Amino acid sequence: MNEFSGRTVFPTRSYPHRIHYRHPVYTAGSCFATELEKRFLRYQFDHVGHPFGICFNPLSLADQLQMLANGHLFGISDLVCQDGLFHSFDHHGYYSGEDPERVLGGMQSALDAARMRLPQVQYMVLTLGSAHYYFHTGRGRVVANCHKIPQREFEKRRAGLEEICEQLGGSMDALLRCAPKLRFLLTVSPVRYLADGFVENSRSKATLLLACERLCRRFEQADYFPAYEMFMDDLRDYRYAAEDMLHPSPQAIAYIWSHFERGYLHPEAADLAKRMEAFQRMLEHRMLHQSPARMGDWRDRLLENLDVLRRDFPEVDFTATLNRLDSNFPPGPG
Repeated sequence: MNEFSGRTVFPTRSYPHRIHYRHPVYTAGSCFATELEKRFLRYQFDHVGHPFGICFNPLSLADQLQMLANGHLFGISDLVCQDGLFHSFDHHGYYSGEDPERVLGGMQSALDAARMRLPQVQYMVLTLGSAHYYFHTGRGRVVANCHKIPQREFEKRRAGLEEICEQLGGSMDALLRCAPKLRFLLTVSPVRYLADGFVENSRSKATLLLACERLCRRFEQADYFPAYEMFMDDLRDYRYAAEDMLHPSPQAIAYIWSHFERGYLHPEAADLAKRMEAFQRMLEHRMLHQSPARMGDWRDRLLENLDVLRRDFPEVDFTATLNRLDSNFPPGPG
């Protein structure tokens, strides 16, 4: 007889196409995509960031991916001015600023850099957050970010299944023309959007889940990672929620990542991830006694461990890790 575990444990699924640390990985979508991005960067994987920032609704994500695939040239018509700041309805607020030329330059540089890497990208993780979106009535378009512009200028809508599949599927087709080896990993964010209401949130998530199913049937290059189901059906306890009771806690994110690691990472990539996690924890260690001698000894120990990682993973660029090491534990004089 199996021991009673007190919960329904989600089975680990083995993905037939495993991600290697040599494979460029692109992540885009809601804040859960950001959590995956943090892991890839922490473990020194070859990661390509989404040049638009966080995006919650699938229609805006589809528009952004089309711009990535087709090479959009941003102009002043792509900006809107509010309270002295220029914003883009397609971008996160960290691109906003007082100088429109600088705003456009930052947006264009980020897009061009991502587009340059696109032909080499082999895996793209797309995380869908909510089927709800805002439509700017004056410009007659869907927006990814309202930038605190008065709500009267927008209509709140919910995308339908056909609409999502048509637009996101069209963007996936465009990306495959640029990167023929590309494989998609679709997932639905486990974050609940209760500002829409409990029932509306459930309908939104159901629409996204059905869209992922249909897109996976349409594209042989697509697969589905059940992050939403792990959080809602396996970790169905508020102990695994953050303080807002909506987002997964760090413990829940680590649990979901463990499934991703076992089911979707190549064994060599999983080995790098585990060893880099141990190294990063050493790097984050706060010395109780910060004498120059003890700090120097700890730095030497870190450098020795980094040399081993460099030897065992010669194709990995550890520059960012070395820079962080120098910042946390600066070399002594001389």
